Amino acid sequence: MVALDPSPAQNNEPVTHQFSVLDSLVIMPLPQNLQTLSLSYNHFRNLPDWISDCPNLSFLRANNNGLVALPERIFFSPSLRSIFAFVNEIDHLPDFGEENCLETLILYKNKISSLPKHFFSVLPRLRQLNISSNFIELLPYFDGSNFCRVQVRQI
Repeated sequence: MVALDPSPAQNNEPVTHQFSVLDSLVIMPLPQNLQTLSLSYNHFRNLPDWISDCPNLSFLRANNNGLVALPERIFFSPSLRSIFAFVNEIDHLPDFGEENCLETLILYKNKISSLPKHFFSVLPRLRQLNISSNFIELLPYFDGSNFCRVQVRQI
């Protein structure tokens, strides 16, 4: 299994599968070859624990749910490159403290009020970050050397 998308259709087509309003998902055995997982437009409050254990997962989409947090373990994944978790209720990010491989982190329209102190230093590969439409008033220090373009807009 390379990709799993149990999200309901978003183009006004009738939903013809049973995955339209999930609030939990158990998959056994652990999908060893799963690279892309889309759980968007469901009713997840928390992501399933097993996601953090998928050794080849590189792309996670969990937007438009009711997520209140991202699991700390997910930031320790050696393969995860992109997280899209916009339009949720996430109010904080864990202080994961170790460098990881994330390149894209899209978290706009959540309830995040601050970023962890060492956020930018533990994300040396980060190329795309969208944290707009949150409640962040102050960004942690970063030297900007890893960023091609940094744009900070106050809304």
